Amino acid sequence: MLCAGRVLRQGLAPLAPGLRAWRRPFGKLVRPELAHALREMGALTPNEVQREALGVALSGDDLMACACTGSGKTFMFLVPFMQRLSEQMPAVPHPAAGGARPEALVLVPTHELALQVSSVAERLAAALPDPPAVACIAGEEGGPRADESARLLVATPTSLRRELREGGVRTDRVRMVAIDEADSICGAAAGDAEVADAPWAAARLGPDAAPQYVLTTATVSEADQAAIRRRFPHATRVSHRGVMPPSLRQQFHLLPRADKLGPLVQLLRQSDEDEWMRTGEAIVFCNETPLAAEVHAKAAAELTGMRPRLLTEETSQSQRVAAVEAVRAGECRLLVCTDIASRGLDFPGVRHVVSFDLPLDVASCARAPTFLCTSSTGAPWPRGRRARFGRYIHRAGRTARVGRPGVVSCLVQKHEIDLYRALYQ
Repeated sequence: MLCAGRVLRQGLAPLAPGLRAWRRPFGKLVRPELAHALREMGALTPNEVQREALGVALSGDDLMACACTGSGKTFMFLVPFMQRLSEQMPAVPHPAAGGARPEALVLVPTHELALQVSSVAERLAAALPDPPAVACIAGEEGGPRADESARLLVATPTSLRRELREGGVRTDRVRMVAIDEADSICGAAAGDAEVADAPWAAARLGPDAAPQYVLTTATVSEADQAAIRRRFPHATRVSHRGVMPPSLRQQFHLLPRADKLGPLVQLLRQSDEDEWMRTGEAIVFCNETPLAAEVHAKAAAELTGMRPRLLTEETSQSQRVAAVEAVRAGECRLLVCTDIASRGLDFPGVRHVVSFDLPLDVASCARAPTFLCTSSTGAPWPRGRRARFGRYIHRAGRTARVGRPGVVSCLVQKHEIDLYRALYQ
C-alpha cells in the first residue's frame, strides 16, 4: 500500500451506470469504415452514454453530453461529424475566396487538447474512401494557417478569433459545431453578449446557417447548466449519474507536518517500487506555477529515474508539446503541472495522479457551485447524486480512463481533513 503519512481513506469510485458496455457494436450505428477505425483505436462497442449521444448527434439534433472523464466524449462529436461529411460532397471552392472554409468546427480550450482531438479526427478521416481534410489552428500567433481544403477545423477560441480577423478562416459554410469542455468555453463565466458574438454563434455563420451544436463536458455546475440551456435551448441532454471513472482508486494521505515535498518524494518512490505502478507514468498537480516549478526542481534532483517534465501556463508552446509527447511515449515518467493539463488530455500510460495541494474549488467549497449531471429529459438528478469539486474531478480523470485502473493520491494536512472527507463522500 502506498503510504506517505497515514492513509485516511481509500476506495474505488462507484460504478457509473452509463459506462457499462452496450452489446451492439459501433458498426450498427455508423458506416463500416468508421467502425473499423474505432476498432483500430480500441473502441469495440459504445458504452450506454455514447450510444444515446450518438443516436442524437447522428440525427442532426443539438446535443449536450455530460459524461465522466475517459468515457469517450471525443467520439460523440467526431464520429457523427465524419459520418455526415462522408455523406455529403465537399463544397466547390469559390475562386475569389481566401482562407479555409470548413463545414465542421470543433472548439477546445487548450492547444494541447486541440492537437489531441485533431489527431483522432485525422485517424477517423483516413478510414473513409474520400477522406475529409482536417486542420488544426491552436498555436501561437504567426503559426501555420489552416489548409484551405480543410472540411473539419479544430481550434481554440483565441486562435479562431485571430484567424477570422486575419482572413485565414471563414465560417460561412459551417454546418456542425462541437464545443468540448463546454462549461469552460460557453458556461456561466462567459457573458451572454460574449457568447452571442462568438465566432461559433449561429448569427456569425452566414445568413442561412442552422448549424448543429454538440457540447460535451465532464462537469457542469448549476449556473453553467442554466447558461447552456438558455443559449442552446434545443439541445437534448444526455448523461449518466457517475462523475468519477469507475476503476479509479482514491487515497487520502494525512501528513503530520506542513512540509509536503518530502512526503511527495517518498510517495513517488514507494509507487515506483510497485510492479504495476512503475510500468506507467505519474502526474503531480499543483495550483500555481511557482509551486509547480519548485516541485519539479525537487523531483528533478531526487527522482532522476522518472525523468520529470514541467508543464504550466508559462511553459513555451514547444516545450508544452514536447512534455505531452514525452509522457505519451513513456520517455518521461513524471509530469509536474498546473491545471492546464487537467482537462481532456489522454495519457494512456498514466497509473498515478497526485494532487499536491488542495484544488482551488475544494478550498473554496463553501461558496463553490455544485456539479451535476442531468438525465436525457433534462431533469436534474436528485440532490444526493451531485458531485462537487470540478478541478479534482478533472485532475483525477487523467488516469483510470476507458476502464483501465488508476490511483489518485491526495496529500492532506490537518486543516484540510473535513474538506477532503466531503470530497470523497
